[in-house]
Amino acid sequence: MSGVMKMVVLWMVALVVAELLLVSPSYEQNAAAVECESIRKMLEHCLPYVTGIADHPKPACCEGVDHVRSMIHTHDERVEVCDCLKEKISSFRHINLTTLTSLPDECGFKFHFPLSPNVDCSQIP
Repeated sequence: MSGVMKMVVLWMVALVVAELLLVSPSYEQNAAAVECESIRKMLEHCLPYVTGIADHPKPACCEGVDHVRSMIHTHDERVEVCDCLKEKISSFRHINLTTLTSLPDECGFKFHFPLSPNVDCSQIP
């Protein structure tokens, strides 16, 4: 590759990196939105239990709870997941709060914060 060609390639790489740095805040917002949607999908099998249709959570529900729980490593991630779950929980009208709050125990897990539409996500440890 000639010297001019190498310079053109390096310049293009630099432009791509600069563009990524400039758009990273919106990229992070999109990543968070996708993550929230994936969390919703992981927990959709819990709806029969938390709406009172089923007496016990399905194994797929508990697997989803465990997977979401295992994704959380930092305080910021706890707050982000809490906000996501709170939003999703609030969007359903027929949630039984007793079964919702008992979900982690029913699955045999401790969760990082209470599952409730009333939790203050900014106050979780």
